Amino acid sequence: MNSSPISPYAQDRSGLMWAYRFNQAHQGEVVSIAELESVTQEAQSESFEGFLWLHFNLSQASTEKWLHAHTALPPEFYEALHQGSRST
Repeated sequence: MNSSPISPYAQDRSGLMWAYRFNQAHQGEVVSIAELESVTQEAQSESFEGFLWLHFNLSQASTEKWLHAHTALPPEFYEALHQGSRST
């Protein structure tokens, strides 16, 4: 795993800037681009303990498409993306 908080994500098509997986003790570890899809699926399972923190660049056009394809976020999340504040 990449241990640097400065990430190569800036070149990723998803618009992802940083990704961290936190366990129940709130210890975080960087998630690499190669792990991203499997960790995202794992985080949506009933057995996942902890949370996944993803930071996206929403000015990249493909970001919202990636979120729809790889997450189970509620419609309200996407509605909020198109309202006044660009921070969610």
